[in-house]
Amino acid sequence: MQRWPSLKQLQYLVALDEHKNFNRAAKACHVSQSTLSTGIQTLEDMMNLQLVERDHKSFIMTPVGIEIVERARNLLSDARDLMELGQHQGGVMHGTVRLGCIPTIAPFLLSKLLQVCGKTYPELELLLREDTTTNLLKQLEQGQLDLLILALPVEIGGFHCKTVGQDPFHMVMPASMAASLHTPFDYKELPNQSIFLLEREHCLTEHAVSA
Repeated sequence: MQRWPSLKQLQYLVALDEHKNFNRAAKACHVSQSTLSTGIQTLEDMMNLQLVERDHKSFIMTPVGIEIVERARNLLSDARDLMELGQHQGGVMHGTVRLGCIPTIAPFLLSKLLQVCGKTYPELELLLREDTTTNLLKQLEQGQLDLLILALPVEIGGFHCKTVGQDPFHMVMPASMAASLHTPFDYKELPNQSIFLLEREHCLTEHAVSA
């Protein structure tokens, strides 16, 4: 009789790949490190493959291990969707929605959003994840998130996008400087080293430079 890997074993492998550490992966799965390690070892024995190359201090995923991780992510995402479908069949705005948001938007929007959802859709559970645009898009692609709130423009690949609001830029400067600028002004009129931006990897930095 064919033996099949369990979803739990696949979860252990995916967590190890995400956290790059056995101890952190075990904590994320709410199991002991030995349980996680044994589960991955059992998966390797079952598949007759080496998925993880270990030494006493670190590990790396084998090429086939990397491929198995990607397929395991898809299986876990499908299993999660299947359970949510079964639990909330026929319900409108029931179940769980995993929403990702960038840090520059989250403080101004999510509090109100939670209040409205809690009042209007009490059967809807909203799980929030705050992260950078790049990380959120990766989690959306891997099925770990359902929706994202991002600042456009941003390359989203094959995902669907809908504009839900607009937030204009405001430039703050001394009144004396504002009086000396033409309208509309050319940014070249601004003094050198007078513009301060967020860190390079921050999405709003790219948007400000584009503007």
